[in-house]
Amino acid sequence: MNEFKPQPPRIASMLLQGILPHNVRDDICGDLEEEFNRYILTEKGVVRAKIWFWGQCLKTCTRYLMTTPRLLSFLAIFMTVLMLAALSMSILFMSSGIDDEYIISQSFWLNGRVHQLFFEPAFWSLASEIFGGDFTLASFIDVRSVLFSMTALCVLRRLDNKFDYHITNYIGLGLCIMLAPYVYGYVIFQVNDLALKQAGPLIAFMLLPIMYMAGPICFGAIKKLNRHTRFQ
Repeated sequence: MNEFKPQPPRIASMLLQGILPHNVRDDICGDLEEEFNRYILTEKGVVRAKIWFWGQCLKTCTRYLMTTPRLLSFLAIFMTVLMLAALSMSILFMSSGIDDEYIISQSFWLNGRVHQLFFEPAFWSLASEIFGGDFTLASFIDVRSVLFSMTALCVLRRLDNKFDYHITNYIGLGLCIMLAPYVYGYVIFQVNDLALKQAGPLIAFMLLPIMYMAGPICFGAIKKLNRHTRFQ
């Protein structure tokens, strides 16, 4: 009758399999399992061997998770999510009809400096009221913004396929395309005297393309970062 052979903790092994890069996964997992079975298990017992294996698993996973590309990817995703949340608040504020006299009275609604809204403490104090109100996806749909964003992303992709931009050039070009509607709207505000009702659709065109394009551009930058790291 074969003697029962203890195995490394299954969850720890699954973590290693899921986190380690493909080119080192088999070697590292094999070494840890061999050490578990041949040395640690025979000298310190099953319980201490499993504790040791978990420690090695966490140390190894942390090492491969806390790499510069992964940290930069996490930072890019974090900043994109924050930006989308702030832009969502601004769009919902304009479409929800919340009457805040202080914010409505500010000049940035009519001078094109819409970004000043995000520096108003009164605006952030309304976060729960804005997100807690009734709204539909229609608040985030603008035909001009959709058409511009789709065209801009297609152009960016074609240019990148043709010239294979470095990640910094890709991000720079992506930001220029993404912010182009905002610059256009700012210029329109400077050369025209718009009423508040007229300003609303223009402000939506200034902000919504940023919402539409931030995610795809962030995803493209992360793909480039990972590809660049893989070929180093």
